[in-house]
Amino acid sequence: MQILENSTKPERKVVGESEGLNAYLLLHLKNITVQQASFFSRLQMLDLGTNPISNRVDFSNLFMNISGQPIHFFDADKVDGDIIVRNAKDGEIFVDLFETKHTLKANDIVIADKKKVLALAGVVGGLES
Repeated sequence: MQILENSTKPERKVVGESEGLNAYLLLHLKNITVQQASFFSRLQMLDLGTNPISNRVDFSNLFMNISGQPIHFFDADKVDGDIIVRNAKDGEIFVDLFETKHTLKANDIVIADKKKVLALAGVVGGLES
């Protein structure tokens, strides 16, 4: 990843609204150039049975495979306000990165902004995140 000069985007904070939330870490990385991952990273992804996608997606998948801890990158330009960890609204619609439409239940925990679901927590990121 190449880190460029500082971004002018405001940093976000995490708002925890789910009773089951013990912890959520937000790290704001600025001006990441999305590009193909290194050859070595792509080989690691293929060895794990996962198709390489980009440097940030591949990094998050490798991190999860090594640590067991799911992570997700959000594009700050697509996040409206703070990051909210909350229970889904019963019947709320969510479209994941693979363009699969999900009808959520109230016991699903989501990562959202003030307008939309960004990810199904610990499972999959959203198409618009």
